[in-house]
Amino acid sequence: MLIDHAARRLLWDACHNVRDIGGYDTADGRHIRWRAVVRADDLCNLSEEGSERLIDYGIRTVIDLRGPWESPHDSSPFARSSRYAETVTYLNLPVIDVTEFTGSPVERARTIEESYRVILDVYQSEIAAVMTAIARARAGGILIHCHAGKDRTGLITGLLLSLAGVPVETIAEDYALSDTYLQPLYDRWLEHVPENADPEMVERLRQYELCLPDTMLATLSYIDERHGGAESYLIDAAVDPRDVERIRQRIVE
Repeated sequence: MLIDHAARRLLWDACHNVRDIGGYDTADGRHIRWRAVVRADDLCNLSEEGSERLIDYGIRTVIDLRGPWESPHDSSPFARSSRYAETVTYLNLPVIDVTEFTGSPVERARTIEESYRVILDVYQSEIAAVMTAIARARAGGILIHCHAGKDRTGLITGLLLSLAGVPVETIAEDYALSDTYLQPLYDRWLEHVPENADPEMVERLRQYELCLPDTMLATLSYIDERHGGAESYLIDAAVDPRDVERIRQRIVE
């Protein structure tokens, strides 16, 4: 890939994993619009200056994919402060729509790939709601985020780029960037793991932290084999075909 990854990274205070998905080539010779979609981790600690930088970048819709078991939804500066209401639309659309994560189908998954398949199959209507919101969002850039910005955000981004016709290798490469951006955060998390912690648990945690290209490649292959591709998946999930086309028009130049 010829695009410099550093050119797409956005350094907003208190965030680790923010990047524009623009510039990627599609199979038919077009490319993804810059400033159309930004993927991110949690915005809850974003300062006033950081929020203003987000707005200056052209973001007009923030879609929060987190569920009720995580940080309270009003922790987002765009939910808790009315000063941004006219400029930025905030939507909380949980991808994993459960009150408690513990014991959920995703939590029971044995591998990260399995957890992605569970999300795609069990929470298909929730994903459809997110994609419909993207299609119908107000003019301007859209920011999508969850907690770390790698799993739920990675799935939504993968579907968007696949729908736009971006090659699977490129989608996998974008997915894997989260490993680089989140490494300092991973290191801090692991510093707090007790020395007597169950080694199997620690290894599982390490595996869940990884964003390997093969994981996204396997996930995209699963979407193709089980659902017939991203477009068929979304239409089967009751996304209006007109909204599918609106998404393409919104993100592809």
